[in-house]
Amino acid sequence: MKLWMGISMFAAIAVMSMGAPVKKPKANTLITSKKMELEFGKPQMVCVYEGNVKVVDREIDLTCNVLTVTFANKKKGSTKPAGNAKPVPTPTSKVTNPPVAPVASKPVPPMIGMGGNIDMIVAEKNVEIIKKEDNGNKTRATGERAVYHAKTELVVLTGNPVLFTDNNTVKGSMIILDRRTNKMSVKDPETIVLGEKKKPNQTPSAPPKR
Repeated sequence: MKLWMGISMFAAIAVMSMGAPVKKPKANTLITSKKMELEFGKPQMVCVYEGNVKVVDREIDLTCNVLTVTFANKKKGSTKPAGNAKPVPTPTSKVTNPPVAPVASKPVPPMIGMGGNIDMIVAEKNVEIIKKEDNGNKTRATGERAVYHAKTELVVLTGNPVLFTDNNTVKGSMIILDRRTNKMSVKDPETIVLGEKKKPNQTPSAPPKR
């Protein structure tokens, strides 16, 4: 009797284990560069990557010449930006599809997968950002400087920024990616609509010889 009860309990546990959902491991972020330096002497720890910097993340792919990551000060909170960081300009004119306050209840995942202790990320020189979409499509943007703030979850691209999509190219003075609403907006947009590719003219076949 005891043996039968033991076998029954083992079978029940096995069935429950088979039905339990298996959590997929989170994708890691890969950052490669020719040089990396850590600065500990400032109020906030700063990590600087230089030379052919490439970031491969679950949300975006980013390339640039210099990437400066400023970590949050846990004791005193965020302070003045370190490194080569400059204040992000505030849009003063009309913006196409302006960012809207987030309505989602769940928090946004950390930028480039570095955890929740990131305060700011600055990418400089030959910046290219490829935003990965859920449907497999990709949106590409280029510029000279991109700044991300963890407080606002905005990525601001400046320095002759250009946004490339499947059907058009948009130039502007500033491109803003709102990670909370998953929308991109362009300040002072100048849109170039690409025409449809024409199919090559087919040479009519010669009539059959009689």
